Amino acid sequence: MKKIIKLLLLSLSSIVTLFLLVAISINLFRLADKNTDTFDYLENSSNKVILFIGDGMGQNQIKNTELFLDKKLFFTSIDKMGTVNTYSKNTFWPTDSAASATAMATGKKVYNTFVASSFGKPIKSISEYVKEKNMGVGIVTTDTLAGATPASFSAHALRRSHTEDIIETQLNNNIDLYLGAGNQTYLPYKSRFEEKGYSFIQKYSELPNTKTKVLGSFSEINNYKHTDEAPTLPMLTKYAIDYFEKHYPEGYFLMIEGAHIDKSNHSNDIDNMIKYLDEFDNSIELAFNMLSEENVAFIITADHESGNLDLANSKSEITNDLYQSTKHTAKDVYYFIYHKNNYEINKIPNNIDNTDIFEMIKKILGI
Repeated sequence: MKKIIKLLLLSLSSIVTLFLLVAISINLFRLADKNTDTFDYLENSSNKVILFIGDGMGQNQIKNTELFLDKKLFFTSIDKMGTVNTYSKNTFWPTDSAASATAMATGKKVYNTFVASSFGKPIKSISEYVKEKNMGVGIVTTDTLAGATPASFSAHALRRSHTEDIIETQLNNNIDLYLGAGNQTYLPYKSRFEEKGYSFIQKYSELPNTKTKVLGSFSEINNYKHTDEAPTLPMLTKYAIDYFEKHYPEGYFLMIEGAHIDKSNHSNDIDNMIKYLDEFDNSIELAFNMLSEENVAFIITADHESGNLDLANSKSEITNDLYQSTKHTAKDVYYFIYHKNNYEINKIPNNIDNTDIFEMIKKILGI
């Protein structure tokens, strides 16, 4: 019996050792593969950056949407494009939105579910760097404003599920503009946000024109058709750009997320995914048209792929059967970058890490 136990312990020890060796090998491979570009050629090239994040927007999500709609999406016509590594510190499974958004917001890899923090210790985000320069910062999403992606750019929390901690941080971080869903979640905090100088808004028609901090928290964000309580992402995009162009002409950082691409992937609902991705693209096109004469840097990317979506050969093949999973994958996603007055963007490597998004924004804004 003792020999059997000893053999079992030796076997268990061997398995654990193998597990650790594989984990170390994977992380060493990732470190060797990590881009070392310093992006010095982007230094002080603009005072305005708009980052569009299509949550769950993998390469095949984009290609299938173009095939189904029989058109090229506006943002895929941008000349400078490449791919982005999305892995987090979790070795054996793909990133979640919190870890990936944290990488883009802070330039640091963290474990899944961490929100701009490492085991609860805050990591300084691009939003905080920008506010230190007295520039404007805005967060726009189709998700609740306490969702993983908007939270990673505006808050710090041990877990993405710690909604109260996220909102407590948002109350005190001095961000100028919040637009998104989750009105019932934020309603109990209405008076506290107002005490901090925010106009607390739940109807699109009531969004102010004055230079005041704004929290616009709506019942939901619709596609194509809107109500006063449920505007569309292009409507929020237009308001945000008007707001910052009027009140922060000296410069701003604006993050705009299309969150429901991911939610549709998790449900294996390709029809809704296409609609949300199309409306996300409409928001990008609107922003380009509004700022065509401005020296604005546009970055469009995704936090990860979800659904393990296959690529259809024809429009008739675009059905829910293309999905091979309901979960996130480790597939690389695309990035697209447009910078009107800086042709040096062509030096950006064809494959970058999601932490490089943070580094590029810092360089562009001269931080």
